[in-house]
Amino acid sequence: IDQHKGVQLALLTSGDSIKHATHQIDKLGLLANLQALLRVATNIMASQNDLPLSMEIKGLKNRVIISRIERTTFIVACRNSIDERDTNLKVEATAQLLKTVLVIGSNIQDVWKIR
Repeated sequence: IDQHKGVQLALLTSGDSIKHATHQIDKLGLLANLQALLRVATNIMASQNDLPLSMEIKGLKNRVIISRIERTTFIVACRNSIDERDTNLKVEATAQLLKTVLVIGSNIQDVWKIR
């Protein structure tokens, strides 16, 4: 995803850790703010008997796409000036691939626990 034109940063978080990031980032600040944002989104969605799966925060020049995948959070920061539809398709395709990888990884861990 980081090779897609317009993507500035992509990262995968799980709980209180960053599993992968395409660039250096302030881990503590990001994770604290992300947890607070997800808590608010969860509360809002819970009032509607739903759960947040994804959200987008859009500024004048940039936007951030946040997707919940299994027990992780996939975050992509990108420029607004790049084709939004194309970028959304790339982010969604990457999220689907990540979900597949995470499910396979979880299944492998379960098999090793059984043995």
